[in-house]
Amino acid sequence: MTPEEFLSDAASRKDDDLLVISVRELLALWGHVSRGPAAVAEIGKALAGADLTTEPDFRTVPDMRQTVQVLAAERTMGEAPTGEPDEGEPEDLSGEEPETSFPPVSLCVGELLSARKGVLSVDINDPLRRAQTLMMRHGYSQLAVLDGADLRGAITWESISDAKISGFGGELRHHLMNVSPEVLHPEDKLLDRIPEISRHGFAFVAESGTLRGIITTADLSERFAMLAGPFLLISEIERRVRRHIDKVCSLEDIRAASSKNRLQSVHGLTFGNCRYVLMNTGIWDRLGWDVDHGLFLEDLKEVNKIRNEVMHFRPEPLTPSQMETLENFAKWLRRLDPLP
Repeated sequence: MTPEEFLSDAASRKDDDLLVISVRELLALWGHVSRGPAAVAEIGKALAGADLTTEPDFRTVPDMRQTVQVLAAERTMGEAPTGEPDEGEPEDLSGEEPETSFPPVSLCVGELLSARKGVLSVDINDPLRRAQTLMMRHGYSQLAVLDGADLRGAITWESISDAKISGFGGELRHHLMNVSPEVLHPEDKLLDRIPEISRHGFAFVAESGTLRGIITTADLSERFAMLAGPFLLISEIERRVRRHIDKVCSLEDIRAASSKNRLQSVHGLTFGNCRYVLMNTGIWDRLGWDVDHGLFLEDLKEVNKIRNEVMHFRPEPLTPSQMETLENFAKWLRRLDPLP
């Protein structure tokens, strides 16, 4: 299905037969794999042009596997997703996008997959042996303990050990944590809640009085490793590129090549400006690198594009292909510049 066919189909639907599509599938129709600035702008403009919108907003749903309905835009519903790409403008070598084209950037609790995967639980009246068996069976360190639909607390290997050392009886209720576990909401800002998650090593996630998931410190470590990895690679690439520009160029050379007349040092160059400097064949020749100039610039441009998505802290992790691009380019630079 082409984007035009999709828009036509969605516009022809009645209220009782709305088109439903996952965010991932919606992006794929326009050839995108993530909600980067260009994707949001292009799809938002196409939807608005067809007088359509999505419910919920495709820009803000936490999981790209989640589905949205495509329906006619109503003025009373607020503005449809929009975003005007720059057309007819010269190439923006800094790679920056208009601020209004970016989706919300705060990382929320609900964006962690484990926050919505459900929670394994036991009833307050279950035997302690059942709780222990479930924890061993699934490799869990804790379980939610319910009284009907109400959360009574949590049981952990530590709380079981403490209760046995203290000589409490064998009932499950005697082995609960002394302090009630934290309960978070999916819309909570994740960074604000890290201390609460770290306090006990986990926290439950609930919405409308119903447990939705659990976040552990292991989940935090995995998520932030996914986010920090690209930052570290990009930081290394930028430092290596700037170091070599500084090695072969005077400040006057850099100012002339980058059109930044007030530049005080190479560190004032944006990454896009670094690429602009290296487009200068005279400066490139000074580096003495026995590699194809055009291919190097192509990869540098792609790295810059990925860098701008990462630095705006987009909700989705980079794709395997994007990570491979960063890793390969970093390895390439290490060969050209073996110093740490």
